[in-house]
Formats: sequence, C-alpha cells, structure tokens
Amino acid sequence: MTWEQDGGDLIVTSWHIHYTTNTTAMTAFQKAFTERFEHLFPPVNEYPSWTSNRLQCPFGPNFGSNAYKYVCSLEEDPYLPTNQSNLNTHLGGSPWSGPQSAFFVPLEHITETWEWAKSHRGYVDVLKHPNTGCMHDDHSTRAEWVLGAASKEQPAIDVTEFPCNNPGSGCNDNYFAGAPSCGCSVPLKSDAPADSCYNCIATWPDYLPTSPGYVANKMPLVPNCTTPSLGVSYTHIKYYSGEVHCGSLMLEADIGGGVNIPPKITFPSAEKGEKYTLLMIDNDADLMNNGSWPDVTIPGSHAPVRHWVVGNIDSTMLMTGDFAGANTLSKFVGPSPPYGSHRYGQYLFRQPAGTIDYQPIEAGGITNWDYGSFVANHSLGTPVASNWHVTQQAPPRT
Repeated sequence: MTWEQDGGDLIVTSWHIHYTTNTTAMTAFQKAFTERFEHLFPPVNEYPSWTSNRLQCPFGPNFGSNAYKYVCSLEEDPYLPTNQSNLNTHLGGSPWSGPQSAFFVPLEHITETWEWAKSHRGYVDVLKHPNTGCMHDDHSTRAEWVLGAASKEQPAIDVTEFPCNNPGSGCNDNYFAGAPSCGCSVPLKSDAPADSCYNCIATWPDYLPTSPGYVANKMPLVPNCTTPSLGVSYTHIKYYSGEVHCGSLMLEADIGGGVNIPPKITFPSAEKGEKYTLLMIDNDADLMNNGSWPDVTIPGSHAPVRHWVVGNIDSTMLMTGDFAGANTLSKFVGPSPPYGSHRYGQYLFRQPAGTIDYQPIEAGGITNWDYGSFVANHSLGTPVASNWHVTQQAPPRT
C-alpha cells in the first residue's frame, strides 16, 4: 500500500496497533491478543542483548522496516510474573495524552490482527496506523481509530512529539538513552523532513535491526537531487559549463585523472547558526566487469570510494562556496573512472549539535569506504541537500 504525499508515494513498511485509555482493560487486551496470535510472535528470543523475553520487539516504537517478520509487543512480555502488576503502559506524557501500549505488525498480518482487535477491544480504544517514516501524519491523517465501549472521543496525540518525518526512515531506540525519541529533543520544529530527528535514518527494504548497529556498513546514499538541490560547480572547466544539474556529464580529463580541484559547493537554504558536513562519493567504482553506467548498475569491488569530506561548514560558507574556515577531513580527489562512466554524488548533512570535533580520515585508502558508520558515529542522519553528476573516462587532450 502507498499514499500520495507531496507528489510522490509513501511506502508502508509495517503497521502498529495501539490500545489505549483504560488501563485495566488494556492489561486484559494485551494478554488476550498475545495468546491469540502467539504463533506470529518470535519462536525464540532472537536478541537477548536487547530484550529479556521473546515477545518484546527488539527495537522500540520508532523502527518501521519491513524486514522484521514477526508480530511483537512494543512493551514487555505480559507473561513474566514481574510484569503482572504493571503491564508497561506509558502513563501519559509525550506524545500520548493518556496510557497506551502497542504491537508491531508486519504487512502480511495486519488484516487478521486488526479485525480481531476491533472485535475484541472491549473498553480499550484501538488505533491502527502505517509506518511510512513520516510519523506526524501516520498518527493523524493516515490513522484509523475504533473507540471502546465507554469512550466518546479518541485520545489526543501531540504529533509534534514524534521524532521521524522522513519517508522510509526510523531508528532503533535501544541505541539511545532516555525517552523513545531517537536520541533527539522533541517537539520537532515542524513536520518538514529537514526538521526530522538526525538519528532517523533510512530503513530501506529488508533492513533488519541487527547488531552491531542500526546502520549498515554501506548505507544507501543513492545519487539524487533534493529540492532545492545542492549547488555544485566546477568553475575551472574551460570548454563547457561546470554547473552540475542532476546528472550532468563531466569528462575525467577536466575534473580528474590528477586534476584535484574541488567544485564550488553552495546551499543558500542553509540555516544560520547551524553547521554542516559534505560527503562526495563514487558508489559505482569498478563497476562489475569494467561496466559503464547506466548499462551496468552493479557496484564494483572498490565501491564506495571517498572523494571528499568536509566538516563544520557554516551557513556563510555555503552562501559563498568558500570552505577555507571549515575542516577538510579527506581532501578532494578528482573522479577517475578507469573505464566508461560512473555516478558521483555530493551530499550535505546538517550536524546535530553545532561544531563536531572531527579528526582527519587517515586510515586506509579511499576505496571501500564505510561511510555508513561515519554518518552514524557522528549522528548526521539523512542529507538535507544533494546533487550528482556522471563522469566519463577520457584521456587528457591538447
């Protein structure tokens, strides 16, 4: 199922069924639901380092990938004797106005579990909503309420208190201390993707919440253009425009193969007082069997390649394109595809808490760079602006 949002599709990766309002009835509902659908819960405790029982989800309420194939409780196992007197309801507080608990439900099980929940809700109010990564509207315009026997109106939800508002994003709250808000402060400034919590990263299809961390070694930074796009211009090119516009063609002879002159990067929409980090990456390096994009789309054995990393860029620098006051963590290396053409992406991240005490990236070469861990270790989240170009292998010319 998809929803149209701002001209594009939001993909549903999973569902939540919340049950709220009446704490006594909630206890009975939780136990009855678990007993009815126990065969859909994990057969064993898969992640003992994260949870003390097999029925509890190993990720918390802000994870929405479609890869976890079991129903699970976002609260603890109701069968544990220590939980019989207090069955893990969140007693008010953000974003809920009263007690609530919830179950995580994979796509293939939502119909049967939701029909049962509606029929057996009793005195609890039940809510079904999709997980698309845009939590603000998932809990409002895309939500379905069915009230309990004694309820007159649905419980209030402060949707500004949800941390993730990027399509296809989420976080594993087991990696963050405090309230389940991806380690960020809420309420968010707005529901715009740019104001989403910086720890809400892409939960692309088939991504599991597995150890050692909630970021794959090679995070999927696919070359694309944001709106507005990141300004990228190779101002030293003499014979054609060096402006990059979402897939422009540049020749290796002009920007690579020993020509290591970085492009001018601008982003007038940068916020005053904020700091930013820039990454430039070749995700196609050594395309399979020396292929050429777009005829071949399988990354080669050297991908991804680190071509440029600059941190602590302020808004003034992004207005002028002068990065003299920023920290170059990895100097610019011009694109040099050995055969055919590759895509090169430029990605701008907003730093979560001002200046970062960055260290130069010195270990190893620039190939096979684990940029996913770099992004995660510095809590950079998802790019706020990006652009990309194609570079064609071409020898120097007179």
